[in-house]
Amino acid sequence: MRVNGKNRILLHLKNISPNNGDQSISFNDNGTESYLICQKGIAESTNLSISRTSRLVKRLVEENLLKEELGHVKGLERRRKVYYLTKKGEEKGEEIQKELEKKKVTLKTNSSKTDVELGDIGSYINSRDPLMKALNNIDENNVIDLTGETSAQEDIFTGRSEELEFLTDQLESAIKGDVGALLIKGKAGIGKTRLVNEFKQKVQSEKVDFLIGKGYFESSEPFLPFKDALSDFEDRDVPTPMQLAEEVGGLGRGNDRRKEERKKIPNKFTEKRDMIFSETSERIKSLAEERPIVIFVDNLQWADRSTLMIFHYLADKLEDAPVLLIGAYIPEEVQRDDFLNEVIHRLNREDLLEELKLDPLEPDDIEEILKGLVGRIDLPQDFVQLIYESSEGNPLFLKELTKQMIEDGTIDPKNNKFPTSVHEIDVPDVVKDITRRRIKNLDQKKLKILRIGSIIGEQARYELLHSVSGMNPVNLLEHVDILTSTGILRASQNEEVYCFEHGLIQRAIYEYIPKPLKKELHHKVAESIEDEFEEKIEEFYSDIGFHYKRAGKFSKACKFYRKAGEKAERVYSQEDALEMYEEALKLSEKADLSDEKKWRIHENLGDIYKTIGNYDKSEKYYEKISKEKLNPKYQKRVARKAAEVYEKK
Repeated sequence: MRVNGKNRILLHLKNISPNNGDQSISFNDNGTESYLICQKGIAESTNLSISRTSRLVKRLVEENLLKEELGHVKGLERRRKVYYLTKKGEEKGEEIQKELEKKKVTLKTNSSKTDVELGDIGSYINSRDPLMKALNNIDENNVIDLTGETSAQEDIFTGRSEELEFLTDQLESAIKGDVGALLIKGKAGIGKTRLVNEFKQKVQSEKVDFLIGKGYFESSEPFLPFKDALSDFEDRDVPTPMQLAEEVGGLGRGNDRRKEERKKIPNKFTEKRDMIFSETSERIKSLAEERPIVIFVDNLQWADRSTLMIFHYLADKLEDAPVLLIGAYIPEEVQRDDFLNEVIHRLNREDLLEELKLDPLEPDDIEEILKGLVGRIDLPQDFVQLIYESSEGNPLFLKELTKQMIEDGTIDPKNNKFPTSVHEIDVPDVVKDITRRRIKNLDQKKLKILRIGSIIGEQARYELLHSVSGMNPVNLLEHVDILTSTGILRASQNEEVYCFEHGLIQRAIYEYIPKPLKKELHHKVAESIEDEFEEKIEEFYSDIGFHYKRAGKFSKACKFYRKAGEKAERVYSQEDALEMYEEALKLSEKADLSDEKKWRIHENLGDIYKTIGNYDKSEKYYEKISKEKLNPKYQKRVARKAAEVYEKK
């Protein structure tokens, strides 16, 4: 698809016209004209040469499609010719654009190819004039090549500029010999590894050696992270700590004889360890004389004891060398008695430690990442807010949620299909894996508490946990205290309410509960709410209805949803009342209700719709009742209400 030069000029001037709503273009502002309407600006915008632009605008003026004037152009010293569309030119430009908008093209970016209509190109290209940008980049095969730009389905790095600057400052301090170790901490998926990878890309061009190793879940191989990190220096004959250990008799797993020797001669064992640590330190120092080194050990929470010991040792011994030692860990996966806590305490006490905590991303950052993942720049704000709330600002959860929904069709950007409710979002596998890892070693009582908590919801009152679990209060508090210390739960300030650290973790635990047990627990929770909060039960009508519904007790669920609707009506919350009554109506099909109770829900809905002025829907519900054989007095009452609706209509 090729668009000739004259048509490109008409399209350009049409789409920068103030009548097109472009507030960034200022015409006749203090006697000056926009640069975009002089010959040079037109040429740059349409990708035409100056000489060709000059010839084409002259023809367009002769054809009465443009009018030419002299004006002072912003940014240019002398007066220039400037061009405006005539009425005929506007009509011609509109005709060209409508024809083009129906054409299909292939949008090619760094990560994908997407077939779109040119009429929708503004949803994919971030530009003042996306159509012109598309035409400037299109080839003979109707492919728009935007590789190198961040316009579609890319993994955008955002929201960490301050943290990236902090790492850069730490490296500069390390080069001057003024840093011990830096620990980056944050929740799983918060972006610790991604931050360091971006840092790596930033500094590698500055002649810095970057070594990376990491701990592995349930791996106890001694020194494994440093073995991985230092393997990059094999060509320079740099042995890893493990190789040194094998040379001097081993600090590794070893055989039984070596273990017995260690018990008999602990000093010799300590001497061997110190020899290994010292040799490793000296080799790294000698390499750092050639160029600075960054050593990054990821997942320290899973590192073996030997790795943590040498990490502490190197933080001390390399403090004066141009070496930046970085570790990253997930605090929630570190138990109270883990050796990592002791190492952190020692590093702090010896003033060898800087810490960087990564917090969740802000909504604006989440939106930027979403635009890249979805490949659209005009995302519905309700969708952005839904994903922000579901991911709670966690970039990994955000990316996994989005990718999963694109794969299963919940998100279909071409057809403007986006989820509107959390119920349309499944828990990503990565969240399930994190949750499985967290709860794997919990005893049955703690697991029971988490299951009950997940049934109650993201927030669980202590009274409910106590009532449903049936545990001794002291034992319950002890178990809950451990669950909060491991980062699965968190407590309110007065410790009356406990929340899951992340809503997706609550949902993941909920999914693990067998269906029969789920029903039983929902039933027990509903009954416990009725018992525990009898004096203020009105506050919990919808919660009780929800749990009875999940328990399969539809008659009781219907009853409480209707009560919730009546309560909402009394406080003039008509939208909430409508939601509650509609839920009650759905459940009435499964519930064992008398005819009168079923039709009362229709009456409730008719009343609500009448109140909010939707008379057609109100009339529909009243008419349904009039067709049934019910108590004559009841029928007359509903007939009066229907008459009021007819009168208002």
